[in-house]
Amino acid sequence: MIQFYLETKQQKYFEEIVIKFKPLLHCYSKKLYDLEYEDSFQELTLTLYEAILHIKQIKNEYSCLLYIKKFILHKFYSLYDKSKKLKHEKSKIDNIYFFNPVSFNTSSIISIPLWNFYRQFL
Repeated sequence: MIQFYLETKQQKYFEEIVIKFKPLLHCYSKKLYDLEYEDSFQELTLTLYEAILHIKQIKNEYSCLLYIKKFILHKFYSLYDKSKKLKHEKSKIDNIYFFNPVSFNTSSIISIPLWNFYRQFL
């Protein structure tokens, strides 16, 4: 099937390949938590296309499938690392702007009337 696609470049063969790899693409697409499922599935489908184009020679079907699987796995790790770094950077920015201890005024936590109320019980 992969060989037929490489020889003819017909879309029907690529669609059959995508159907065969759909469980693998689905599995990795769900694990990319920062991207939406459809976006990650399209990204990994494009990676499948790139992997097929990078195949130089076809010794047997198993070696092609293994090469494609590893190609998709490396792309998944790359996307995962990018999303992880983005999330980390976003949390750092959130911490700087919203939880900066220097700009937090501790004197306004307990107002004077509230303090007077609590003082009568001490």
